[in-house]
Amino acid sequence: MFKRAAQIDIVHVPYRGVGQALTDLSSGAISITFSVLAPLMPHTKSGRIRILATMEEERNPALGQTPTVMEVLPGFRRLDGGIAFFGPPRLDARIVERLSSEIVTTVQSPEVRSALSDLGYRIVAGSPKDLESRLHAAREVVERAIEVAGIKRE
Repeated sequence: MFKRAAQIDIVHVPYRGVGQALTDLSSGAISITFSVLAPLMPHTKSGRIRILATMEEERNPALGQTPTVMEVLPGFRRLDGGIAFFGPPRLDARIVERLSSEIVTTVQSPEVRSALSDLGYRIVAGSPKDLESRLHAAREVVERAIEVAGIKRE
């Protein structure tokens, strides 16, 4: 999606994890990587790497004036990433509500909020219905990307 939107020729290099990618980025073996923010923050603060843009809807306060990809590439549709909690199908609604309430309370606490913010995370805590809406929107973006790329099922 990014390659097509940016109209650049880049090659995907699969890594087992972000650690090796960051090592290669820092050494100049690769020119760009896509990653969640948390593992990048120490390297950014030390000046070993520079974050060019984020995939967030708005600029991240932890990153100063770093733009979003949507600012750099108007019309780019991003995938909504993050951390979500899932349970088995048909989990009792009372359990879902209780877990959701406890999780939201926990991530909204000053201690957790501060720790996650230091790692570059922005807290978006909501209901299971909110998550369902976000997942549906992400699916639409992926389906459109598959269609545009001409990818067919085998």
